[in-house]
Amino acid sequence: MKNLNVMVVGAHPDDCEGGCGGTALKYVKAGCRVTFVSVTDGSAGHQTLGRQELAKIREEEAQASAKISGVTSIVLKHRDGELEPNLEVREEMVRLIRKVQPDIIITHRLNDYHPDHRSTSQIVEDSSYLVMVPAICPDTPALNHQPAIFFVYDPFRRPYPFSADVVVRIDDVMEEKLKMTGCHKSQYEAFLPWMAVKQGEIRSDYDVRNYPSDAITKWDRKVAEQYQDVLKQRYGHESTTQYAEAYEMSEYGMEIPRADLDEYFPR
Repeated sequence: MKNLNVMVVGAHPDDCEGGCGGTALKYVKAGCRVTFVSVTDGSAGHQTLGRQELAKIREEEAQASAKISGVTSIVLKHRDGELEPNLEVREEMVRLIRKVQPDIIITHRLNDYHPDHRSTSQIVEDSSYLVMVPAICPDTPALNHQPAIFFVYDPFRRPYPFSADVVVRIDDVMEEKLKMTGCHKSQYEAFLPWMAVKQGEIRSDYDVRNYPSDAITKWDRKVAEQYQDVLKQRYGHESTTQYAEAYEMSEYGMEIPRADLDEYFPR
């Protein structure tokens, strides 16, 4: 695998870990540089805490997670639930991508249930070509290359379902990923299970201390089951994968030939 510079852009402080925390761990172990970016402050994601207090907590949780994984974590100051893909945020993203200088960027897809996720995806994709244009944000030197862009797995089917271009087995780093996501207690032990009760997904007497592990293992097991044939092709037909993370390549970034994808993703 190439010695890569990887930028993961999520809408909220826990999105990077949940979507590709295992892959990020593998990148770091392979000697690659990984930067997590949360575009919003996560300040709306709690049932009782106020925005100012929660934003501070979410920042601290993101940095605690980063210490476990070895990534660099950046939390921007846009208000959770209010993100819009406007010129100001796009220029901020152009400057940030230029400073990080990633080879690949991983983010949400455009069709997603959360408006912040959709806005984040559009902001990244709208920036993908402009990062090379010197007249755009001339205060920050333009890149000489266009990063490739990949989307993390999601189950949404309209206007089109997710199509995996590469799938990464994460069985060997799953415990570390659970430690990373477990740092986001305000999300995984408070807000998300509270919402899950309201949506009828768990019982009101559920032990919320189990939610970080239960939610992440269920999600990553689903990905592994859905793409078991793809995983066998990549890792060998005799292998069985329990947990996986999947990625779809965007048309808007640098296009990597399918035969070369193994050079860009850890095994």
